Amino acid sequence: MNVVSLITCTPTGKSYVGVTKNGERNPGPNFDPLRYGHGSRWCKIVRRYGRKAFTIRVLGCGYRTRKTLHEAERRFIKKYDTIWPNGYNVTTGGAGPDYGPTFCESAKRGAKRRSKNPKWLASMRRLSKNPKWLAANCAANRRLSNNPKWRSAIRAAMQRQSKNPKWIEANRAAVRRLSKNPKWIAANRAVGLRNAKNPKWRAAIRSAARRTAKNPKWLAAMQVAYERRSKDPKWRASIRASWIRRKLNLPTLKTLCVKHGCTWREAQIIQRRMAVKAR
Repeated sequence: MNVVSLITCTPTGKSYVGVTKNGERNPGPNFDPLRYGHGSRWCKIVRRYGRKAFTIRVLGCGYRTRKTLHEAERRFIKKYDTIWPNGYNVTTGGAGPDYGPTFCESAKRGAKRRSKNPKWLASMRRLSKNPKWLAANCAANRRLSNNPKWRSAIRAAMQRQSKNPKWIEANRAAVRRLSKNPKWIAANRAVGLRNAKNPKWRAAIRSAARRTAKNPKWLAAMQVAYERRSKDPKWRASIRASWIRRKLNLPTLKTLCVKHGCTWREAQIIQRRMAVKAR
């Protein structure tokens, strides 16, 4: 029987709204709290205080479908306000990726800690060479990309980040670092060549370009960006250099970096010398 229950930790007074498919209308005092939830935070709390430190109260039962069960879970979590730190629920309930703000902040902190852990980085490098893991990761990304809620959440997050000056500066610094790495340049070039041979990818890029070309907001933003760049002497110099390179049929900076194994700045110097000779 599908059951939604409110489990309260007696020492702390905080509660957890959990669901189970094989629940009872009147569970006894020897019930298992881990049967109603499996989150890492909930498991730690149960291990810390022991199973006998929890009381249970059935909030609803007899739900016929998973959808109605998850809707009831969301409703009761909101009603009893059991989202952390007021309770032990980490998400807002249900099977979807609808995470609360507290979970998002803790996830960010965890990601920062892991990125500085050499053991975790080494394990991720090993996984990145495992074809089974790569296939599973690609399948999971495809499933997420087909989810309209996930796409809208990612779009909103990117719009928020694009207005954050710290994020913009960090992104620019990362691009500058990568542009001086010949391995990254070669890998990026290989990905571009592989995508260029894929007819589905070309068709998707073409359709996306048609969609954006009809978007008045995008056209207005491009006009503003062009006017801002046109006042930048560095941008004008780069446009002039690219025009000269095409006219004189010179190799690109990426090609020079891969061929000579040099940095981006050294490739620019080589390109200038070739341009002087061609003239």
